[in-house]
Amino acid sequence: MSAYVVRRLLLIPPTLFGITILIALMVRSLPGDVVDVLAAEQGYTDAEKAYLRSELGVDKSTPSYYLYWVGDMMRGDFGQSLRTKREITTEMRRRLPVTIELGLMAIAFSVLISVPAGVISAVKRNSVLDYGARSFAIFALATPGFWLATLVIVWGSIWFNWTPPLNYTPPWTDLSKNFMQMIIPAVLFGLVLAGSQTRLLRATLLEVLHEDYIRTAKAKGLSGLTVLRRHALRNSLIPFVTIMGIQIPAVLGGAVVYEQIFSLPGMGTLLLDSLNNRDYTVVQSVNVIAAMLVVMSSLIIDLVYVGLDPRIRLR
Repeated sequence: MSAYVVRRLLLIPPTLFGITILIALMVRSLPGDVVDVLAAEQGYTDAEKAYLRSELGVDKSTPSYYLYWVGDMMRGDFGQSLRTKREITTEMRRRLPVTIELGLMAIAFSVLISVPAGVISAVKRNSVLDYGARSFAIFALATPGFWLATLVIVWGSIWFNWTPPLNYTPPWTDLSKNFMQMIIPAVLFGLVLAGSQTRLLRATLLEVLHEDYIRTAKAKGLSGLTVLRRHALRNSLIPFVTIMGIQIPAVLGGAVVYEQIFSLPGMGTLLLDSLNNRDYTVVQSVNVIAAMLVVMSSLIIDLVYVGLDPRIRLR
């Protein structure tokens, strides 16, 4: 177990190194830069644009630009925004908790929805409850999240005279107000995630319920609920945890949509605004932080496997 953890930790630096190369190459390949955006607003001349590019350092070659950026980042300095001149570390420290809160709430709601729906669908196979759970899963998979969120806002405005609050309130300032702001985007986000989770849990649980050890447990006189809780469900959760790990990048990507629609000042809105303004340093920093979260969450999920199934041994 410890050797496996050490090997996985040793793989993190080269993985992140490769990710930084891809991020830098993709960002540098974008058409235009922040100077073009500023020139369109301020009407700079070609000479002024050239001087500004030199001042901001965007005229460097890709290799030198990459080495300069990675060198600063390894010292914990993500630099400044090319457009606003704000420290990126300070900006991310303010916005990252919003995205993490939205993502964790969405995952929690998806589990609260998908686990009961998947279990009931498998246990009550071909019943009305099964058809209802499967219909919900298909609806969640087929419905775009941005469309569902837009409908909620439009219908809320027309029917209930409700619109999302524009000023975000941190949970440590007013927990109840923060919960009211986050609950709707988190539930909508969780519904979208719960679709694939429900289908996978149902399929896996149906397969496990026909295994020999399940029949043996029933033959020993264990109740159906005990067999389901102690044997079937626990083994069915391994693929379920796997798909949750696969969905973590989708959670970070989906945060862009929900934060934009519900006016949440998280990493998603920061990334979108930076892309529109060609603010390369911010785009790179946000993507590196997202990559780090995905890599660490993958390690945690691999370790959870051992707790779910003792037959798994990591050496």
